[in-house]
Amino acid sequence: MVTGLLVRWPPSSLEFGSAAALMLVLFVESSALAGTVPQPAGSPQPHPRTTPALHVAFPDTMKVSLVEPDTIPVRLPKRPLEPPWALIGVVVGFGLAEGSRWLQGWRRRRRLIRALHDECRSLLSQLPDFIDICQQMIGSLRNHRFLPGPAVRAMRTVYDATITELTPHLSSRERNLLHVVHERLKVGDVMIADHGRDFLEELRHQQIADPWGAWINRFEEQIGSYQLVERLLQSFIAGNPVDVFHLQDPGDAGGAAARATALSPILPPTHDVARHFLRIVEQARRALHGIDLKIGNTGAFGVVGPRGLRPDLQSLHGAIEEFKSSKARMVELRQPTLEKKLTDVFADVERQYRDADRQVSPYERPDVGPGVAAHHFRPLAESTRSHVARLDAVKAELEKLTR
Repeated sequence: MVTGLLVRWPPSSLEFGSAAALMLVLFVESSALAGTVPQPAGSPQPHPRTTPALHVAFPDTMKVSLVEPDTIPVRLPKRPLEPPWALIGVVVGFGLAEGSRWLQGWRRRRRLIRALHDECRSLLSQLPDFIDICQQMIGSLRNHRFLPGPAVRAMRTVYDATITELTPHLSSRERNLLHVVHERLKVGDVMIADHGRDFLEELRHQQIADPWGAWINRFEEQIGSYQLVERLLQSFIAGNPVDVFHLQDPGDAGGAAARATALSPILPPTHDVARHFLRIVEQARRALHGIDLKIGNTGAFGVVGPRGLRPDLQSLHGAIEEFKSSKARMVELRQPTLEKKLTDVFADVERQYRDADRQVSPYERPDVGPGVAAHHFRPLAESTRSHVARLDAVKAELEKLTR
């Protein structure tokens, strides 16, 4: 009969994977093995016999590791790692998708750049026609004949459709060169298309003293612009675009002088452009000075004829419009400070013209007498003098560039 179960717990040391066993000790008491045998009365009692014990050992097949007496962590057997085929498939699929998209984008950019070069070659073929049109205009104007008519515009379909997408993939020289080329061509298109209307308006209102000579100069300058565009396009197609804005490259040891020498056969002389703007400034100055003289010579109590101011106002308006049409050429002056001065002074001159026109127009009605008291135009004369002084300062700087 089993009277008790003694478990030695915890054992002194059991380690994971060791051959130690958990020992269970059973105490068994049986009347056959360990009982009391009846003895006669008065006989000595026999020495108590030792109760036999049965020792049973159970192997630690569960690989139990005891860390603390009250904690028994169980570690599951390790499983072998499976090959990461799923991860490899994801990486390969992503690489194929991105590679295919990059290849398609690269091929598209190649096609667009090829189309842009083809359009530049077409523009080279158009330029002789534009130069011929300008020469015909000059010939007719010298004979005091007017030759109106529409003309074919320069091609820019591919440029307008692709420049936004191709901008990150073109160098700064290529972007700047294409911008200058197409802006110059746009100026020529506008001048040829609108010259009939503008010329007749200037001739009718006498805004310019000699509109025939002024338009001859404009077309001659436009021919020079077309010749420059031709050289720029040739450099772009040849893969060696000209640095039209003279950007200083980092680490460029040549300096500005070396670049100017290298670009001299490509870019027009600065003094030609300065002479063009000098003529416009002189015309605006002469018109403002004429207004000042006509108002100031009347004396304190004199009379001003508003209709006499109109020719000077028309001449001033012509100078302002010519400056606007030539504004894109200011970059060729290579003088950022002077460009800003020109822009600012002509913006103020245009405001002065509008103010003067607003003051003079009411006195030009048929029901108004031919003379108006001079004191009505005194503020106009004073503001005119300040603008003449500013134009004189700009004129002096332009004259330095023409020497």
